[in-house]
Amino acid sequence: MAEYRLHLIKKYFLTGMKQGEILQSLSERNGINLSRRQLQNIMYAENLYKRRNWADIMTVVEFIMEEHIGSGSLHGYRWMYQKLKQNGLKSRKEEVRLLMSILDPEGDELDSVTEVWDNHIIRPTTNQHVPSGRPIVMFSAPELYNVQDYKTLIENNQILICREETMFRKAIPCDEDIYDICMLLMIENAMQYPTDAYKALDLYLELRETILEILR
Repeated sequence: MAEYRLHLIKKYFLTGMKQGEILQSLSERNGINLSRRQLQNIMYAENLYKRRNWADIMTVVEFIMEEHIGSGSLHGYRWMYQKLKQNGLKSRKEEVRLLMSILDPEGDELDSVTEVWDNHIIRPTTNQHVPSGRPIVMFSAPELYNVQDYKTLIENNQILICREETMFRKAIPCDEDIYDICMLLMIENAMQYPTDAYKALDLYLELRETILEILR
């Protein structure tokens, strides 16, 4: 439990949350209640405190995401740490490692863009109708921003009914018999798996024409 709690505290800290926001998120999202003093002691023991001249967390996140988009894959955190240094962004290795574990837990793709968005700060504007703050905290604890809570509590039985009435997407994208026929035709005709949308369309048209010929 203590290890999981520490993981969450590090995670929230690295997304730029303040102590009050960390406490609120731990309580609302994870059911973990700490006093501010307890949180401060944990953060101090783990060297989780702001220091001068260190790059802003969101700047580091944006850099990592841009590097991924540019290269098509995410490299190891040591490599990324060096890239940050080369580009004048001062960050700790542990921060880079934890950020990359959040952004890319499988080591393949950046699947947590939503998490980055939820934890970034929306800056205040002159438009009073535009909210400002951190989206995930604004959603979890709207009372901190003196706004109405629009969340609706749902009973578990309602969720179960929705699941029963929902048809979830399977690994096979079409009728199983058609899928088996297509796989056989691809093997017999040495058809290659598509590598982009255009080649996928070409493959579909070719398979469609072949199947129609068989049925005639």
